[in-house]
Amino acid sequence: MDTAGSRATWQFHVEEAARWMSAPEPAPVDGSQLALAAAAEWVYQRWQAERDSSGRQFLTLEGRPVMVAWKATASKLRAAVAGPRAVHSAIDSVARDRGVSIALSDAAGFAVLGRPTAQPRVRVVRVAAVSGLPWTLHVARTDPAPPSAQGRFLAAGGAMLALLLVGGGYFVFRAMARELAVAQLQSDFVSAVSHEFRSPLTSIRQLSHLLASDRVPGDEQRGRVYGALARESERLHSLVEALLDFGRMEAGSLRYRLEPLDPVQLVTEVIEAFRLNPAAVGYNIQLRAEPGLPRVAADKEALNRALWNLLDNAVKYSPDSKDIFAEVAGQGPGVAIRVRDQGPGIPRSQHKAIFKKFVRGNLASAVIGTGIGLAMVEHIVRGHGGRILLDSEPGKGSTFTIWLPAERCS
Repeated sequence: MDTAGSRATWQFHVEEAARWMSAPEPAPVDGSQLALAAAAEWVYQRWQAERDSSGRQFLTLEGRPVMVAWKATASKLRAAVAGPRAVHSAIDSVARDRGVSIALSDAAGFAVLGRPTAQPRVRVVRVAAVSGLPWTLHVARTDPAPPSAQGRFLAAGGAMLALLLVGGGYFVFRAMARELAVAQLQSDFVSAVSHEFRSPLTSIRQLSHLLASDRVPGDEQRGRVYGALARESERLHSLVEALLDFGRMEAGSLRYRLEPLDPVQLVTEVIEAFRLNPAAVGYNIQLRAEPGLPRVAADKEALNRALWNLLDNAVKYSPDSKDIFAEVAGQGPGVAIRVRDQGPGIPRSQHKAIFKKFVRGNLASAVIGTGIGLAMVEHIVRGHGGRILLDSEPGKGSTFTIWLPAERCS
């Protein structure tokens, strides 16, 4: 992006508008803010070119010095930008004596901040390799130095170095803490997925062994075994498809095929199919739907998966209450699909976290799951231009609401 050209064009139109309206000329744009904006653009473009990187770099943008520190992964960028004001503030805190001047220069010798005094009475220079700073540090005294001048020079350099070390240490510590947390979540995810796969695979193996050894007497019992094999195979297939779909969502390669759908009919079909699921045996799923609701533009298969996941969670997390409530109603310029259970509820502090991948609530340790279900639901809903809402408190159950905009009439 040509920021200079864009700024010049913007300035031209502002001046023209002010002239037409006989308004006073706008105040000039702060160069420090422009430098910080250019630094933010620089680190973003670097992330686009190199997703997995980290480091710090000194830049001269808009004629001003800017320090950039960043740590990036394939899906997230964290960066800190410090402009000339921050450097000035650090220097002013250690150089309060008017007879002392502090200046910074880059590797090529060009002045970054201040200018080295030409004929100082006392001068100390520390290059980047010695100080650990990204610049060469010049500390000089222009008037007769008091006995403590040398100590003041050392204090100035030490304060600058300490400032950089503390800031760098904070970012390194924070990045390491986040990486360790992600590693633990991924480890839990692998363990959960392994357990999810082991159950249907064990059933398929045992049933196949019974059939292969001809130990199932009678056509009726063999029919039941074949039915169990089909159900376990379908369960395994659903697990694999869910993981593949989530991978495509994360990579941004999943495209939704939107078509006009009746929301009441869609929810009714999903509930009828879910009632045949072995996990739903013994549960009473009640549906209430308003008549005359508008159609929604949706990918039927994707939205089916999102609703199925909410129903499955409602069953998993409310073992003591067998009533599950579903509702389809109008809400503003769209349609709300709600799934409510009477389970233990979710603390408000976890409402945002449970929609992140690999994250499961405090009560999830006793429930089998992969930790990607709600993350997938949120991705699907957002891909349809909608949003997902959660209303839950401990001891009062949970209500998940999928809101979708009504189909636009052409």
